[in-house]
Amino acid sequence: MDVLAAIAARRTVKAFTGAPIPRETLRALCEAAVQAPNHRLTQPWRFGVADRDSIPRLLEVLRRPAVAACVEARKLGPALERIAACGGLIQVACVLEGGEERRREDRDAAAAAVQNLLLAAVGHGLGSFWSTSPLMAHPEVLRWFGADPTSMAHIGTIWLGVPAESPPSPHRRHLDEVLHWA
Repeated sequence: MDVLAAIAARRTVKAFTGAPIPRETLRALCEAAVQAPNHRLTQPWRFGVADRDSIPRLLEVLRRPAVAACVEARKLGPALERIAACGGLIQVACVLEGGEERRREDRDAAAAAVQNLLLAAVGHGLGSFWSTSPLMAHPEVLRWFGADPTSMAHIGTIWLGVPAESPPSPHRRHLDEVLHWA
């Protein structure tokens, strides 16, 4: 699949079949992520990966009262069910170093890494969901994924799997509404 086709095909998918994603594939997605552009080559991104076998342990962490309390009770159950059906998850964090300008540039680079990862997932026939839920950004969850919440920012958790649904293309503004020629 060429890159333009992957961009056009990428959708937010929140329902997965539960089929496992091989570790080699999860690694390949992270390899695509680290090819993102990065000013000053600080390479601020860090990845924590939960394969299908480790998801039950993650769910135990997410059910801890201190962690579960960071989301509305009505949202916790559905989130846990969706995570349980994932084939894998990749936690993306950004190292916090330097002044405001560097931190902004590094966060932007980490977001570009996420986009690379999402497009690589499409190329592997996977669905994905970029979550910024406080549940997944909780310090205990970050530590479980190997991130240090005192020196890293949560960029997002990428939920991955074989899609159990094919979401329609969302409405996008026409290019003429957002494009300005100088």
